[in-house]
Amino acid sequence: LYESVLASGGMDGTLLYWNLGAKGSEEPAARIPYAHDMAIWDLQWHPAGHMLATGSNDRQTKFWARNRLGSTAGLQESSEEKEEDVLTAEI
Repeated sequence: LYESVLASGGMDGTLLYWNLGAKGSEEPAARIPYAHDMAIWDLQWHPAGHMLATGSNDRQTKFWARNRLGSTAGLQESSEEKEEDVLTAEI
């Protein structure tokens, strides 16, 4: 279902989502700065592909939910968000 999406974690605690294949690019499709306070060491997708668990050197495990296919819930931009802080795209 979501085989065209790759998630990666940075040493600075940033969580990145990448599109693979025809929708792919050299830039991440979404970036979550400060997802963790320290380096992200492990990422695991739920078998259904809608949930991602991340483990960090900050001794926290966090769960990240994705919209289901076709849903736009939660994708409206806040007037307080800066474009350079969070990148959003279809992932």
